[in-house]
Amino acid sequence: MEKRTIVYILTIIILLVAISIFISIKLTPKTNNYKTYVVSGKVLPSKDFVNQRQPKYVYVYYPFHLPNYLCRGNEFQLSIINWIDEKEGKFEIYFTVPEKMSKIILTVDCSTCDYKEINLNEIPESIDIPWGSAKCEESYEISDKKDEIIDHARNMFNYIEKEIVEKPFNESEKQSVKEDIRLGRDAIFDSESSKEEDESLSKAYESQWLGWKAEYKMTLFELRYCIDKVDTLFNTYKDKNCFIPDYTSYRSFISANESYNSRKDDRTLNENSPGTNNITELERKIKNLHRDFDWTKDSLYECEDAFQTLNATFTYQEPYCDARTVVSWSIYTLLIILGFFAGILYKKITIKWTKQT
Repeated sequence: MEKRTIVYILTIIILLVAISIFISIKLTPKTNNYKTYVVSGKVLPSKDFVNQRQPKYVYVYYPFHLPNYLCRGNEFQLSIINWIDEKEGKFEIYFTVPEKMSKIILTVDCSTCDYKEINLNEIPESIDIPWGSAKCEESYEISDKKDEIIDHARNMFNYIEKEIVEKPFNESEKQSVKEDIRLGRDAIFDSESSKEEDESLSKAYESQWLGWKAEYKMTLFELRYCIDKVDTLFNTYKDKNCFIPDYTSYRSFISANESYNSRKDDRTLNENSPGTNNITELERKIKNLHRDFDWTKDSLYECEDAFQTLNATFTYQEPYCDARTVVSWSIYTLLIILGFFAGILYKKITIKWTKQT
């Protein structure tokens, strides 16, 4: 084969390698499709204005399942407020969110119940955000009427019995929840049978405590199964370096996992009674249990949302990763051929140089 022909072939192969490397760079998959928005408006005193220091920023929060606890919201971005006078300010904020996101929350103070939920498909020309309201102190209210307490507990047990049938729990987990229901119904029976008013009321509270315990336990089981589901998803793609999880969803998963690990050994889960007949103490224990259930439910939502987004992200990335694999093998093949022809060219040059000397 003529030296000139070999040089032509080498040049073509080098160009092909360069083009393949360029294509592989261009084929780097995105972790998600993101969109940038801009919203603007005013910061105005709320209806129940309480004289407070002017806030400095407007915060953008991702949608949250418990908006009264905005400080726990996921990813947020912020923008400074330009104050016109003591009670009115203007803002304009740019933010980037995943394409599938349809709503965001705006607030100037995450410790209040004042916030604005914005539909990203119908963004108003100007948005008024309230500020200066009293702190948000909403809490779970417990009835002090025995019949209402019992009705609520009985409805909880009926609901849980229907729900547990559809859950992927093992027999031991199902039996654990059913035992709480049995004890709760026994407490209802004791409450309705007792002639002592205080004892009857305390037993009614005990039935409600057992209802929230069953809800809490069932939600915690669900959270663990969701975490296992996400772990399985990661394991499916762990040997494929091309796949990159969406950052925000990955953070949500980590948050949910931390929440589960902090609650899985909660001693309350293994207690068969609240351990007191004192009405005030029973109310406190029920509120604490309801709070724990609330936070666990929110962590479950976080985990489920994270799984859906991560699964969609990996599915979105798959054709890119497959194409990159093909291009990578093409590069390896071209480099082998390049080495082969470079070897021939080197041998020819060496022979020619030897003859000349």
